Amino acid sequence: MLTPNSTIATMSSWGKGPFGPLNPVHEHIMRNAEDIQPAALVWWAVGTAPLVGQAWFILAPNTRPVRAALAAAGVSLLTHAFMSYRFLDPHKNLMNNFFGFVWLYIIIKYVEWGMLEGPIVDPWMKKGRSRPMAAIDLLFNVRNVYLGSIGLDNGMGPPNATVKDIVVASHLPRPWRPLPRWLTILRHLYAFGWRILGADVIYAMIERVGKDTICYPGGMPGGGAVDSFVTHTAVTMFPGTQIQYELPSLLLTALVCLVVPAVIWLQLGWIYHLLAAVCVSSGLWEVSSWDVPIFDSPLRLDSIMAFWGRRWHGVVRHEFTILSVILERMLFIPAHSLLRVTLVYLISAAFHIVGQLSMDPVPDPTGIAMIFILSAVGCGLELSWKRVTGQRVEGFLGRLWVYPYMIWAVRAATDGWIDAGFLAGPPFGMGRVVNDWLTTWMYHDHARSI
Repeated sequence: MLTPNSTIATMSSWGKGPFGPLNPVHEHIMRNAEDIQPAALVWWAVGTAPLVGQAWFILAPNTRPVRAALAAAGVSLLTHAFMSYRFLDPHKNLMNNFFGFVWLYIIIKYVEWGMLEGPIVDPWMKKGRSRPMAAIDLLFNVRNVYLGSIGLDNGMGPPNATVKDIVVASHLPRPWRPLPRWLTILRHLYAFGWRILGADVIYAMIERVGKDTICYPGGMPGGGAVDSFVTHTAVTMFPGTQIQYELPSLLLTALVCLVVPAVIWLQLGWIYHLLAAVCVSSGLWEVSSWDVPIFDSPLRLDSIMAFWGRRWHGVVRHEFTILSVILERMLFIPAHSLLRVTLVYLISAAFHIVGQLSMDPVPDPTGIAMIFILSAVGCGLELSWKRVTGQRVEGFLGRLWVYPYMIWAVRAATDGWIDAGFLAGPPFGMGRVVNDWLTTWMYHDHARSI
């Protein structure tokens, strides 16, 4: 089946418990954390407040001592909030993962903004943007769009201090064609609408076909949700027509493996475009300042390098880059070494695993790590191919290579994610309506004959 090396992928823990040396932190959270209620969100707001101050001060020179003090306070307060509160409802286990990612991201941002010499130059200020708006935009602009290269990250174009115009880095998605403000708002609302509906339909479909397996609240007892689902469930496409057929087990497994990435793509997309619609409609942001999409048509991937480098979201790309540069210098890794590529993926794996500290159940960390390790191996193969042949992996032949490989790589992570209940979140409601319509002509699920 679509399973990577079983000896590696089925290892259930690192050291003592799923987080190795960090397992005492996980156990502390499990014993002491209270359910996230409105009062808990106050602590999260207090923990992020110093970041607002940093965003204000970093736009001016000679403010590093103040920003360093704010970083120390912010790290302490936010870590207290993270370790004291979590969602206890197993249906909301995915939200624990989200809050873990937010905690890690902001901690890294605190340290970076506390250490940067500064200031950060916002090119929009030369076109009339006020300093308060520039500070607020820094908090939202997690991809550093239009800001050039900041600090140790030199992959975003010219150094930030030299940026004089509004330029988009080459690895970011191509900006949308400029439109008047009201049409831009409608375009963002349309992008928000079909993405949130698409995610809701997927949740409704999963709820229907895998209620006792891949949609089990709190995860499948004992694990193995994907195999259990494929073994016991059959899906017939276009029932009642002359072209009806039952999906083969291999294809059904591949589709399940694609569900989690698809949900991430749709969920992050609708959040981004809803936020963009609100900000542009407020009149406080420039019309075109939100015109760079968060994804670049990930379904059109034709190489692993292009997928992770440009087509997938770059929300934490800057943070991974500066962490990898620090480790490269500490380990004396030479430039243009394949080890540099591997290091970025290992940092990404660590980020995703540590971000799950407050989850219960916890996705298998080795499974989560495998997708990034295999991605590093795939990137190494693509770079080696280019060095030997002088040709990049791309186009139709690239798709023949990258789709099977990435589905195979995602397979190990899919077990961990679904066994932890990632797909147990109930739909908002409209997804069920659309799904009921789809079941009348597009697909029908039933028990598989064994």
